[in-house]
Amino acid sequence: DCIITEREAQQIREQLKNRRKSPGKSKLAGSSGPLARPIAPREPPPVKKAFRTFKERWLSCAGDLDTSQQLKAVEQGIEIFSLLPKESKYAQHRLKLLRKVQLLLTSTEMLRALRFAPKPGKLWPRGVSTSPCPGLDAEVVIAGGGPTGLITALLLARWGVRSLVAERSTALTQPPQAHLINHRSMEVMRAVPGLTDQIWAGVPPLDQWRSFVYCGSMLGDLLGSVDHFPGQASPHLPLLSPEPVTHLSQHKLVPLLWQAALADPLVQVLAGCSVRSVRPGEGHVEVDIQERAAGMLRTLRGAYVLGRRLRGREGMLYFVFSPATIAVVVAHNILEGEFVAQIPYFPPLQSAADFTPGACSRLVAAAIGDPAVPVELRTVRPWAMSGLVAATYQPHSRLFLAGDAAHVFPPSGAFGMNTGIQDAHNLAWKLAAVLGREARPSLLHSYSAERRPVALANMQLSVQNFYEALSIPKLMGLDYHTALRLNDTLTSPAVAWLPPGLRRSALEAGLALGQAAAPALGTLRSRDIRAALEGGETLRLQYPKEDLGFVYRSPDAALAPSAADLAEVDLAARPRPRHAPYTPATLVGGRLPHAAVDAVISRGWLAGGAAGPASTVDLPCLVASPTPLLLLLPSGHEALERRAWLAAAERLAPQRVLPVVLHLGPAPAGAAAERTNALELQCDPASGAWATTGGARVLLVRPDGHIGAKWSERVADAARAQGALEQALAANFDDDRDQIYISGLPRDVTEDQLASHFGQIGTIKLDKKKRPPTPKARIGVLDIWLYRDKATGQLKGDATITYEDPFAASQAPSWFDGKEFLGK
Repeated sequence: DCIITEREAQQIREQLKNRRKSPGKSKLAGSSGPLARPIAPREPPPVKKAFRTFKERWLSCAGDLDTSQQLKAVEQGIEIFSLLPKESKYAQHRLKLLRKVQLLLTSTEMLRALRFAPKPGKLWPRGVSTSPCPGLDAEVVIAGGGPTGLITALLLARWGVRSLVAERSTALTQPPQAHLINHRSMEVMRAVPGLTDQIWAGVPPLDQWRSFVYCGSMLGDLLGSVDHFPGQASPHLPLLSPEPVTHLSQHKLVPLLWQAALADPLVQVLAGCSVRSVRPGEGHVEVDIQERAAGMLRTLRGAYVLGRRLRGREGMLYFVFSPATIAVVVAHNILEGEFVAQIPYFPPLQSAADFTPGACSRLVAAAIGDPAVPVELRTVRPWAMSGLVAATYQPHSRLFLAGDAAHVFPPSGAFGMNTGIQDAHNLAWKLAAVLGREARPSLLHSYSAERRPVALANMQLSVQNFYEALSIPKLMGLDYHTALRLNDTLTSPAVAWLPPGLRRSALEAGLALGQAAAPALGTLRSRDIRAALEGGETLRLQYPKEDLGFVYRSPDAALAPSAADLAEVDLAARPRPRHAPYTPATLVGGRLPHAAVDAVISRGWLAGGAAGPASTVDLPCLVASPTPLLLLLPSGHEALERRAWLAAAERLAPQRVLPVVLHLGPAPAGAAAERTNALELQCDPASGAWATTGGARVLLVRPDGHIGAKWSERVADAARAQGALEQALAANFDDDRDQIYISGLPRDVTEDQLASHFGQIGTIKLDKKKRPPTPKARIGVLDIWLYRDKATGQLKGDATITYEDPFAASQAPSWFDGKEFLGK
C-alpha cells in the first residue's frame, strides 16, 4: 500500500503543478522551442521504511522458494480467500496481506527477474515506468501478452506504430500449450531481427519429434509409428519456404517474444494488468485496465484496441492405449524430460476433482510403462476441447479480435497459435497504414473479411484431424462415440433416479471394460493397424497446402480482386486428394511464393546499409512503411514493358509503390548498368519456378506478402500501367496526405527545420501569410511551436495548433486536450 501511495502522490503533485499554470500558457516543462531536448526522467519516489520492513519479513517467510513459486502460492491463496464471504474480517485481512505480497513480487525488481521489465537504465517510450497501469496513451492497445499479442506489437513497431500490451499474468506461460510453429508463422517472425535464429537454438533435434508413436505404453508394447519426415534429415522444404516447421513449446517461445518487445522502444508492456472494458470515443477508444494485485483501475486512450531417454522410440506424440490408462503424451522436449499427458474424462459423472496428484501420478506411471521412472508433477488442470470462431473480428470500428479471442480449435493439427500469429500479420500492416494516413480507415474492414474464412477452414480441418486421430483406437475397440453414448445414457433424465455414485460406477466399469479388451483387439487387428499407419490414414504433422496456400478470396479484401481473379482462385480451391503435393502459384490473395535470392543485381530503393533479402518472402520486411511492392516477373522483362511499369511506379506519389525486378538465374547483360529506382534480384531457378508458370507478368504485393493484384497481359504504355496501378489501389489507398497548418512561427524558421522535428506526421509547408491571432490565441502565447521528439515519438510544444482535417485531429495525442489544442 505504501509504494502505491507514493506513486499516486507523485502523479497528483505533477497534476497540481500543471493546473497552477495559466490556461493559455500550458508550456511543457523543460521545453523552449523546437530545438528543445527530451526531459530527463524523474527519479522514482523513495520507498518507505514500513515497506522495506514488510519486504524483509516476507522474504524471511518465503524460505528457498523462487519468485515464480511464491507468486503461484500467493495467487492460490488469493483465489481461496476470495471464495469466503466478504463479511469475514479474517478473510479480508488475509486478502489484503496476500495482495500486498503479490504487489511486492510484481514490483520492478521482481518483474525484472521474470524478464518482464527492461534492463536497468533502459528508458521506456514516452517516459513509461514499470509501475502498474500508468494511464498513458498508445496508438494501439493490445489485450493479452501471448504470441498473437506480442507479434502484433512487434509488427506494428516495425512500421513505426506505438502499442501497449496488457498481460493479466505476472508469470510466463506454463505447459500445456502449443508447441508446433508452421511454415507461414516462421516466415512472419522473420520480420523480427534474430527471432527465428533464437527459436531454432531451442528446437530439439529432428529425430526426437519426427514421429507419432502408437503404443501400449511409452516403454512397453509398440503398435507402430509414423515418420512425418520420410527421407529428410532436416525439416526444411527449400522449394516451398525459407523456414521449416519447428517444434518449440509456447512457454519457451513467449520469453523470446517478450525480450524482443521489451527491447523495442515503441512497445510498452504491462504485466499483471487485465482489460476490464472498452468504450468507443470520438476518434479514439478508452480502455479500462485493472491491476490485479491492488485492484487499481486506470483508463488508457488509444486509436485502436488488440526424464528418461526413449532410445529408439523418440517421437513428438505418444498415443497410449492400455488397461490402466488412455492418454496422449506430448513430448515437448525429450532431452529435458518435459512432457504433457492429456487424459480424457467424462463430466458430469466424472470431474476434475477426481484427478488428485496421487491419481495423476498413477496414470502417468501407467502411460510410461515403468513405475520406477521418477516423475515430477508440475501442474494438473482441466481442459475442454472445442471449435469456435467469432461471428466477426471487428465488433466495433476501433476494436478487433485476434488469436484466442477470435477462434478456438481442437489441438489436432496445431492451427490455434499459428492462426493467431497470422491474424496479427494481417492486421498490423493495416493499422499502420491507417494510423500513418497512407490508407483510408475502410481498409480495416477487410481484416474480418479476410481472416475469418481462414479460421473457419482451419477449425473444420482441426475437427477432421481429431476424428482421423481416432482411427487407431477405433480399430482397438476404443470407440469415442460409444463412450459418449454411454455417458449420455447415464446422465439422461430416464435414469436420474439412480444414485450418482451408482451411475458413475457404471460409467467407469464400461470404460474399464473397453480398455481391458484393447490390447487383445490390437493384437488381433495388428495388420489393419499397420496398414492404417503406413497408408497415412492417421493424424498428420505437416500441412503445407493449408500453411502456405490459404488465399484471401473475399470481394471485400484489402485490394479488391477482379471477377477473373476470383474465378482462378475458385478453380485452384477444388478438392484434391489428401496426399497431393502443394504447388506454389501466383493467385491473387495468396502468399507470394518463396524463391531463394542468390544475388542483388541493383539495390534501387533499398537503403545503402540494409542487407538484401534471402528470399522473396522477405521483400515486405525491407520496407519501413506499409507500402505495396510492384514485382516484375521474368515474363514481363521485355524492354518497353519494363520501362512502362517502372515509369508508372515513379509517376505515382513518392514511395507509394516500390518496384522490384525478379530474374531467374543470371541477369541479362547491362541490367545492373541501367539506372532505375527498382530493386533487382537474381533468384534460384529451382525454387522460383512458379514465376514462369500461370501466365503472370506483373504482381502487386501487399505489405503482408500476399498478392493484391496481377496482370497477365502485355502493357507497354506508361499511362496505361499507371491507370492499372491506381485502379488496384483505389479501393482503400489514396494519395491524399493530411496537412498540418502552423502559424505564428519566427521568420527565420525554415521548412527543413520543421520537417526534421515533425517527422512523418504530415506534409510540412511553411505558411508565409500573416494571419491575425484569434481571441483564444491571445490568451496564451502567440508563437506556436510543435515538434515530434524522435527518441520518444512524443509531440511537444506550447500554444495552439489547428488541424484542417478531422482524421488528423483525431490522431493528435491527448496531451493537447484542454491545453495546447484549442481548435475543433
